[in-house]
Order: sequence, then structure tokens, then C-alpha cells
Amino acid sequence: MKSKSAFTLVELLIVVALIGILSSMAVVTFTGSQKRARDAQRRSDLKQYQTGVEAYSLRSGSYPIHQSSAIVSQDAVCKTELKFVSCPVDPKSGWYNYYYISDAAGSSYAVWAQLEAVISTTYLIFCSNGKNTESSTVNWPTVCS
Repeated sequence: MKSKSAFTLVELLIVVALIGILSSMAVVTFTGSQKRARDAQRRSDLKQYQTGVEAYSLRSGSYPIHQSSAIVSQDAVCKTELKFVSCPVDPKSGWYNYYYISDAAGSSYAVWAQLEAVISTTYLIFCSNGKNTESSTVNWPTVCS
């Protein structure tokens, strides 16, 4: 008699379960990497906006005045005041999620965006005094001091 060698149903189920576990771990790792990459893009975009605000200050003698938070990547601030040809947008949503605020005199400002790769709500804030920080609130005079 010839014996046939084949996988049993239990062996196949174990292999399928292991493949499922390994693939779910890969997806979770890949998703975390994507979030960190988008946050790196946000950092770069905020630095670009900060450079634009500083250049505006050199031209006009003060920072753009927006006492309530303005969406910096919209045309009113980005193209009109900062003179950008194209305005960076959030890498995940493709929408305008970068914000700007200044004091009444235009002597200090903050630009910020919400980070994605952290567990709780965290904002990346770039301040006019050179301080770059992460905070759970956007109370910019306090955070930037």
C-alpha cells in the first residue's frame, strides 16, 4: 500500500491562523509608520509657514495680525499675506489643518497643527520666540512663554 502524505485540517487551520496574526501585526506596524511620516510632513509644513511669517515680518515690520486662530493654509493668509505660490495642506486629510494666531500688535505669533501619531490629542506649536513644543492645549501665550 502507498501512503499519501498531506496536511490535516488542523495543520491548515494553524497555518492560516498564524498568517492572520502575522499580517495583522504588519498592518498595525505599517499604520504607525504612516502616522509618524505624516507628522514629519506636518513639522516640515509648519516650519515652512514659520519661515513665511518671518519673511512677512521682514517686509512689513510686524507679523500678520490675526487675533483669533486663522487657518494659515487658506489663500487669505498663505497666498495673500505670506506670498506662497502653493500652500501646504495636511498630508492625511488634504485639507487646511494648519493654524496661525498673533497678538494685537503683530509682535508675537504661533502656528500649530494637531499630531496624529500620539495617543492623546497633542498639538505641535511653533512660536515666534523660537520655541517649538508639543502641548495638549493651544493656549499659545502660555505655551510660547
